[in-house]
Amino acid sequence: MDHTQPLLIQKILQQPRSPWANLLEKMNYLNSLTQSVQAFLPKPLNEHCKVAEFTNQTVTLSTDASVWLARLRFLESSLSSHFQKQTGIAPLKVQIRLHRVIEHPQNQAVEKQQISAIGRNHLACAAQSIEDPTLKEILLRLSILDKTQNKKLGDA
Repeated sequence: MDHTQPLLIQKILQQPRSPWANLLEKMNYLNSLTQSVQAFLPKPLNEHCKVAEFTNQTVTLSTDASVWLARLRFLESSLSSHFQKQTGIAPLKVQIRLHRVIEHPQNQAVEKQQISAIGRNHLACAAQSIEDPTLKEILLRLSILDKTQNKKLGDA
């Protein structure tokens, strides 16, 4: 069996005209819009709002509870003005969607997955190609887990 070294994630994401580069660019743009809207909104509302989509002349916001949905709808016209200033696109429509986070019940056991040796190797290679120190550390920690450590983490 031929085990070739995986490509560095950074190289894949930075290839010109690749769908991955386009996806990364869109993700970064949505993150910058999310940061902008979170700075604009009052606390604690800002912690429950993200920009989910930006297409043509529509910004779609996502929130995790109906109470935040109602407050965001109340601020819809000021949000539209804010995004028009940020993007330079006018008129701009703001849509607000409820996106509930599904949590596992505390008393229900969740099946723990094991990381194979090949998977740990890929995680270690990926970690070496990442510049973000937090993400790099997480990937390295995952890459050194063995079955006994996975069981200990699952029992916690």
